[in-house]
Amino acid sequence: MLIETKQNDLLTWLGDQLDATDEVREQNGIGFNKFDKGTWRHVRGNEDAMKKLLAKYMKQLSNRFGNDTITAIDWTTKQAIVVVAVDNFGYTLKLETVIKLDRDIFMEYVNYVKKTGGRFANYLWSVPKNYDFDALRAHLDKYNIAVSDIPTGEKPQQYGVYVSKSVSGLYQVNHAYCEKLNAAYRNAEETSGVLGFDWDTKARLIGKDQIEDLDEMLGVIRNYYPTWTVKYDFDIEAERARLAAEKNALRFDDVGMQSLLNEGMKPLPYQLEGFKYYVKFNGCALNGDDMGLGKTFQTLMYAAHAGLKTVVVCPKNVRRQWLQEAKKFFKDGIFQGLEINSLSKLTSLAGYNLVTINYEIVDKFYDLLANAGFNLLVIDESHRIKNPDAKTTKRIVSLAEKFAHRICLSGTPIKNKKQELFTQANLIAPKTFKSEGEVIFSRTFDVREKLKNFFFRRTKKQELKDLPEKLRSIVSIEAKGRRMPDLFKGCLIGDIASIKSSLAQAKTPYTIDFVDDILDNTDSKVIVFSDSDDAASAIAKYFGERAVLHIGATSHEKREVAKITFNDETSKVRVFAATTGSAREGLNLTVADKVVFNDLPWTPADLNQAEARAHRLGQKNCVNVYWMQVDRNEFDTRSVEIIKNKMRIYEALINGKKLTEEEQAVMKKGLISDLLEKP
Repeated sequence: MLIETKQNDLLTWLGDQLDATDEVREQNGIGFNKFDKGTWRHVRGNEDAMKKLLAKYMKQLSNRFGNDTITAIDWTTKQAIVVVAVDNFGYTLKLETVIKLDRDIFMEYVNYVKKTGGRFANYLWSVPKNYDFDALRAHLDKYNIAVSDIPTGEKPQQYGVYVSKSVSGLYQVNHAYCEKLNAAYRNAEETSGVLGFDWDTKARLIGKDQIEDLDEMLGVIRNYYPTWTVKYDFDIEAERARLAAEKNALRFDDVGMQSLLNEGMKPLPYQLEGFKYYVKFNGCALNGDDMGLGKTFQTLMYAAHAGLKTVVVCPKNVRRQWLQEAKKFFKDGIFQGLEINSLSKLTSLAGYNLVTINYEIVDKFYDLLANAGFNLLVIDESHRIKNPDAKTTKRIVSLAEKFAHRICLSGTPIKNKKQELFTQANLIAPKTFKSEGEVIFSRTFDVREKLKNFFFRRTKKQELKDLPEKLRSIVSIEAKGRRMPDLFKGCLIGDIASIKSSLAQAKTPYTIDFVDDILDNTDSKVIVFSDSDDAASAIAKYFGERAVLHIGATSHEKREVAKITFNDETSKVRVFAATTGSAREGLNLTVADKVVFNDLPWTPADLNQAEARAHRLGQKNCVNVYWMQVDRNEFDTRSVEIIKNKMRIYEALINGKKLTEEEQAVMKKGLISDLLEKP
């Protein structure tokens, strides 16, 4: 009876039987798997598509209904059709999606096209130049895959790049897809910043007016394909002229700023632009400028110009620096400064318009700050409030609600993961993100687009083209005759800090010898960092009157004396011995052009900040950075290798570059976890 049923009805009936046999499948393998159950519901009613799917289950059908039923179905028609089409970039091949229903044939087509230079993308391939369609037909005919006729007419130009603008002003880059462009895209993302992707138009997206990102991306693609032409659907030269005029208006019109500054003090063009961004954003901004570009000066310019009474929350060691910068750059009477410390006994802030306070004591003076009538809150090194659940973060966020204007400053707004932007962004513009999860699961490009109304960042590479280079070197220590602590012999997590400290002290004599050689053979001043108070103290003690000490236990007053003495070029002090934790932020020590790390800090962000004490605006020489490493010591060699790799990824990250999944995984892991893993 079934044999007399119409073929379409028979196919539907057979498929429905397999779709309803979960229990039977569990027992004897008959029935659709989870994926094919969904596919069946999609193809049900399409006779050709149903045949393709049921062909996979021929054996099951035979077991259940017998060969007579199965042979009544015509399975001999072509399995799929490859359509040849023409688009803006040349020929393309599109495989009818029904081929998904037969995996063997599908994979045959995929493998064939890959071997001939194509690339699978949504069942669409851009055809390599001089494609042999006859060979394609001959090969695929063996697998019941038909190929449509080649379109007639003039052969289209092979490949190219098409750049357009969306309604919202984003740049859209389209081009033919092929294997090498995967690498080109990764290179562009690592080089040029964050790029988005529009699946509907198959276009790469670049932010509004970010023409430098566009140019750099096109440059990377040209490196791969120098013969490709670029076509714009807008006047690119007029676009460049417009953006240049807007930039010049921000950079070269000081709107009377010079009248507020001391004689001889003049903002650099990019610093004036930063001030204008503050004006544009109404004093609610995240300034992500690279370390050493003058974020403090830009912020003080805005406060002075707008006449705002300002509270600065900052690390302890830069409280006084804000007041010193205000006095250095601005005329008397513009700022009346006050530095609040833990011993301050204050009931009012009357008479002051610039108050600095460190993070640790904000809670103690919360009511005073909240009710003083000040209107600009500045959070310096704002990456410190990345944890929304921390008590200090909650108090600062609460305090920010009392201020009409809020500015966050950080050369490292993202130290490890993009969700670290959550608190900083919402402090400036509440409800930018609903939750940390929204940041985590958003594309980096989309996060950047949400920030564009209050975030800006310039790098030393962009703005200080004449800034001398920073060169890193690893100094190998031959520890002959001295016992060096080693690692991984019954080591537990709690042992790591102890081993690190022990090793730092053991390396100290070698670091002292190395620094001594620098002093004997050059005129340079040297900054020496360690994570160990004992190691830093031993280094300072050895050099005696030629050194100053800056560690956690150093009083605030003595830290100021150490900084001033070291920066005095006439002083005989040539060594600044410090712990990374006490001196990695805020200090301007450009008098030194040598930075020596007796031992490395835990994170690349801390390392980069420490190096920036010397490699910043005002530096006239190439900065040499030295990492001391004990040869054949497992702990030290692995630590250096891990930090070096993280440093490479970190420098891409802070410049807004898109990380691969592998790189993201590397940055999520702490140094301790890396060390305890077997190499």
